[in-house]
Amino acid sequence: MKKSQAMECDLWQGIVSITQVPGNEATEENEISWLCNPFGDDTVYTTQFVLDLEKNNDQFSWNFFLTANKKDSAEAKALYFLNYLRDLFPGLTGKVSTKRTNNYRFANHIKFYEIVFPEPPYGIKFKFFKRIIDIFYFLNKVENHVAKFYIIWQKDDSVSSSTIIDELYKIKIFFSIETKSYDEKVRSKMIKSYVQNLISDFKNSNEEKAILKEVPPDTMNDILKEMTFFKNTAGDYTGRYYNELKKLRWMPHWMPGFIKPEEIDLVIPSNIPIKKSVRLKYERRGFNTDPDESKITILLGNYINKNGVKTEQKQYLYLNDLNRHLNILGLTGNGKTYFLYHLVNEISKKAPNVGTLVILLRKGEEKAHFNCDQFYEYPNVRIPYCFDYEDILSFLKILAKILSSIIGLKDIFEWNMGNALKAYYKKYKHLPYNLKDLFQLYWTWFKKNKYPGDFGGTSLLAIENRMYNLIDSELDSVTKLAHEPPIWFQEFINGKNVLLDLSSISNNHNQLKLLIHFIIQMIRVFIPESGEDKLKYAVIIDEIEHIAKKSNFNDSGDNLSVTQSYLAEAFEEFLEAFRSRGVGLITVGKDASVLPKGIYSLPNINMLFNIKIKEARFFTNSLEDQMSLSCLGYRQACIINAVQKERFLFYTPDLVLSERDGRA
Repeated sequence: MKKSQAMECDLWQGIVSITQVPGNEATEENEISWLCNPFGDDTVYTTQFVLDLEKNNDQFSWNFFLTANKKDSAEAKALYFLNYLRDLFPGLTGKVSTKRTNNYRFANHIKFYEIVFPEPPYGIKFKFFKRIIDIFYFLNKVENHVAKFYIIWQKDDSVSSSTIIDELYKIKIFFSIETKSYDEKVRSKMIKSYVQNLISDFKNSNEEKAILKEVPPDTMNDILKEMTFFKNTAGDYTGRYYNELKKLRWMPHWMPGFIKPEEIDLVIPSNIPIKKSVRLKYERRGFNTDPDESKITILLGNYINKNGVKTEQKQYLYLNDLNRHLNILGLTGNGKTYFLYHLVNEISKKAPNVGTLVILLRKGEEKAHFNCDQFYEYPNVRIPYCFDYEDILSFLKILAKILSSIIGLKDIFEWNMGNALKAYYKKYKHLPYNLKDLFQLYWTWFKKNKYPGDFGGTSLLAIENRMYNLIDSELDSVTKLAHEPPIWFQEFINGKNVLLDLSSISNNHNQLKLLIHFIIQMIRVFIPESGEDKLKYAVIIDEIEHIAKKSNFNDSGDNLSVTQSYLAEAFEEFLEAFRSRGVGLITVGKDASVLPKGIYSLPNINMLFNIKIKEARFFTNSLEDQMSLSCLGYRQACIINAVQKERFLFYTPDLVLSERDGRA
């Protein structure tokens, strides 16, 4: 019998957890309030704000609770209420869950309070929402505290002999403070004093103020079971606002306050620590509204609609559009690398014949997350500086420019390098076996020219110092002359997914730049032009700004500017000329402003994660859209596809990784 009664008393809560609020442009004060009664009956509504600084994420949460006798009913009520809020506040969204209500027990170190309202009418708006956010930021200074606020409201059911003109709600506001401080008395006093300020200016027209009172901990069970109010189910005469009840000598703990929706300022504060909706003013969608099913597509993610809400509608990119190159930019920790894992997976799955080469310049520990067939790590990899092939004489001019620029020299030095290489090749029918011998050849050739005065001596010293700073035994071994492309490159051009981890030399920028030059030249030599605008190979370079960065020096002749200038030239040639070879370049970086212009302006597709507002100006003239791009959340991105004339926001797909710790 007891078990049967217990089952009859089971209650379920439908929980609406707010995960996104309207953007700042949509939070201006208006007449709409979520203190409302969308069901039009005697439903009791509860909203909860939790301020928990001990959590690493989601330190602030906002939830609504609706109680029902069955799980399905609770879920249905929560879904209805969430949709109602979405209609009221475009850009707001959340998730729904259910939970069986249980008896709640407070620990001794938790204090539970109620804000007791004076009788209306009130002279000012109660800025409750804003004050809660203020307390959240205040608690950042007072560690080891958890604060929970509850607003409970219900349609007024008082009975009066006169007609009730105003729309009124019964309302109660509770909050709990949990402290784990060793100096609990001091901390509790500080918190209570601060929360007292929450209600200090809330008073009625008779100058009666709201008061703060401590309530029994088991009040929480009344909240969970919607038993916080006296419910006038019998329709007894109560007087206006339960005035007759006040004649009792004691004040029942269930005595409600009465309030109009417009008397509490419930405008969502701009500094609320919940993700805000972001939307583009100049959104354009092309083929995604009617894709060509005969073409291979790459999944981008879920479309974020014009209200800034993630939808279930999938967005795609034609695979062959990647042959026009893709540039991905965004601040660290916003999901760029996470999307890169997905992109490699998509290409592998949708186009298994397309070879993919992933080059990691830093963060080598991430290689385990890429779905690649083969992994190679420096220095256990071969990246030859040159090959014996028929047209090698025409290549020597390019090689001379690469080698002279990498040590910061140009003009006469480049000319001498070219002449030294040609003379050696004509004599021996091959080039020096390794870079160390090649640079020694160059130094000897330059010395034989006997340039007069200080120029000759200074130049020889510069060549020697820069040569020894560049070349060590590992680089010399990795870059040795070869007769055929290395195994990893053959795998790549045969359609395999290959990863090169160069992160072990991330501190030697010139070595990295030199190896990238050699890889580009391998593509030039061994991948012929096809004339088709079709993706056959994808080359991905992560953290491109680690090597391709504009020089801060004004002197275009200084060694860093020379090195950077020719690397930028090599990338621009790649972006302009290699499309005819079916090779798409995908670069991933942080800021456009530090990159050579060609890297972000020549690709036909730019994908932008959260970027600084000053960086957004490189991609749009709209101030509104610049602001939106600087407010994107984790895994939110904007695609600007000049091929399909598209510009829209999306949320990157979920991806199950075998070894992922934290965010990419």
